[in-house]
Amino acid sequence: MSKHQHLTLEERVQIKVKLDAACSFRKIAKDLGKSPTTISQEIRKHRRRIEKNAFNTLYNPCKHRHHCSAKLLCGRLYCEKKTCASCKEGCSSLCPHFEEEHCPLLQKAPFVCNGCKQKNRCGLTRYEYMPSVAQQEYLELLSDARLGRSYLPEEITFINETVKADLKRGLSPYAIWANHQNELPCSHRTIYRLIQDRALGDVSAFDLPYKIRYRPRKKRKEHKIDTECRKGRTYQDYLAFMADDPWPVVEMDSVIGTLGGRVILSLYFQESSMLLLFLRERNTAKSVIDLFEQLDKHLGRETFCKLFPVLLTDNGSEFSNPKAIEFDSKGQRRTRIYYCDPGTPNQKPGVEGAHKHLRRILPRGSSFDQLTQKDLNLVMGHVNGFPRKRLNDQTPLQSFSATFGRDTLECLNIPVLDPSQVTLRPSILIK
Repeated sequence: MSKHQHLTLEERVQIKVKLDAACSFRKIAKDLGKSPTTISQEIRKHRRRIEKNAFNTLYNPCKHRHHCSAKLLCGRLYCEKKTCASCKEGCSSLCPHFEEEHCPLLQKAPFVCNGCKQKNRCGLTRYEYMPSVAQQEYLELLSDARLGRSYLPEEITFINETVKADLKRGLSPYAIWANHQNELPCSHRTIYRLIQDRALGDVSAFDLPYKIRYRPRKKRKEHKIDTECRKGRTYQDYLAFMADDPWPVVEMDSVIGTLGGRVILSLYFQESSMLLLFLRERNTAKSVIDLFEQLDKHLGRETFCKLFPVLLTDNGSEFSNPKAIEFDSKGQRRTRIYYCDPGTPNQKPGVEGAHKHLRRILPRGSSFDQLTQKDLNLVMGHVNGFPRKRLNDQTPLQSFSATFGRDTLECLNIPVLDPSQVTLRPSILIK
């Protein structure tokens, strides 16, 4: 039996073939010369979740699908379906009573549906082992492991609270680490690095009286809250998801003012060309999560799911904790996030083009520290208030209102201006 050797792509292909033949872990391990534990860990770690229809079967993993009487959850006035449970577009993201049913066979070996005879007639969420996906995840994990240690959101929060409290007393990061070295899951050099990378939401380099005097070092890779955030959320996954079920898409990006100051989160609706702007204190993942939590509570879950079914964004560190945005505190899904390929802003051209209009009011390099959300509401009224050719000479405000209703527009506190009153100049913010 071989030891201390990583699985190769050829061995992973053999694992899939034997899983399809319903072989046991012990049989697969014996043929490959590996431990059964190695085979079990490989499959459980790299199995892929599949949420789409099987052959001639409707995908609906809800426990209540057989006796559910919910109708018109999507908001359409006319629908030929008797109930939402029988609709191919799915109701799991819209129904407040959704409870996922899990197949009991997935709780024990082989943990995947590869060799299951009922796979093509199952309407629940399926898991499959795919050699190419497993190999890609293995290579990414191997690369990330050589970049240094990553931390869980809970660990980042603990480090942030510990460092923040002691910095107020004038202590240096080394002194903080020395006092809490048995509690902190990192070295004192890591504390400096996290502060420099702005990974701690409440602490920045300006809190260190001597560090801001040093010459800045070469640019380092941004700290990711979840280093595996792109798995299952790449641009190719986005295209595959949209090919099966085309949903309205909202493009998301950040608009940076002066370094270290306030930041704007922009949300662009592809169908109506509507641009929403929200002010954030800092460009952190926590500020983005808090903003979506506020929108969910303010708009209501039903309206929130209609507005933001799919989010498409770039690879900024502020968007590196997608699970906290996709799911609420109870684990219920409310949206989906996908990432563009690195260095390809053309994959979300809508929000990039809308920023050109925004920059005529807020020029590049200007500070957002004196702005309020009320000011941004006024900016949204002007940016979305002039007609667009792609909308048949309608304004984004008119198109958005026709799709989601005038009440939603009023709930967002966006003023509706006559096109003759629209001005794309910084002068509209002069008080």
